[in-house]
Amino acid sequence: MSIVLRNITKIIGNRTILNKIDLTVSRGEVVGLMGPNGAGKTTIMRIIAGIIPPTSGVVELLGKPILSFQEHNKMKNFIGFLPETAVLYKKLTAFEFVRLIGTLRGMSEDAIEKKTQYYFDYLKFRNEESLLEELSRGMQQKVLLTATLIHDPPIILLDEPIATLDVYSAFLVKKLIRQLAAENRVIVVASHIPALIKDICDRIHLIIAGEIIDTVILKPDDQKENLDLEQWYINKIVRMET
Repeated sequence: MSIVLRNITKIIGNRTILNKIDLTVSRGEVVGLMGPNGAGKTTIMRIIAGIIPPTSGVVELLGKPILSFQEHNKMKNFIGFLPETAVLYKKLTAFEFVRLIGTLRGMSEDAIEKKTQYYFDYLKFRNEESLLEELSRGMQQKVLLTATLIHDPPIILLDEPIATLDVYSAFLVKKLIRQLAAENRVIVVASHIPALIKDICDRIHLIIAGEIIDTVILKPDDQKENLDLEQWYINKIVRMET
């Protein structure tokens, strides 16, 4: 397994955000996280990414147990994390922003140029010299996706990756995620969009109130065709409320 969470608990103040979460993700696998707002999906991703530490439990990445927050920080170059609400330096151009991220990842100018061009071409992005503040949210999302993937991370964490995209751009991103999985990456996607989760994921975990309450396996493909994911989700939520 390339991501292993064992008994992960996160407590802030007197509130339990995550309660004894167990999660494993292997190379080549796309795992989806679904759940209502505030369920804990983003907190799981932030813990995997090393942005916040768990209160208790064990994190293992790429076969290496993470024994301290400082040790976790050293793993960040192996992780690409696209948060739902990312910070942009809006006075930079699209290319300047991606170059900044690539430089912080230790990439050469030549590698940055080639990878940026690859992802901009793939995502049909033609505004690399435009200031980020001049771009629509969908265009900004394409820049953020490029910055997330530019250093070829083996672990990819995507929080609502297509929420601001048009239909065709969303199609391209879904295709890209499956392509990255075929390259043996480890991918976790959190989303409220059933069509995204159903189309790209091999497994789905439903998270409510900081706990994984159900799991659906979406292999082989005929299981995807027979699953009404939206109805499954609604039924689980209603059951929990009654």
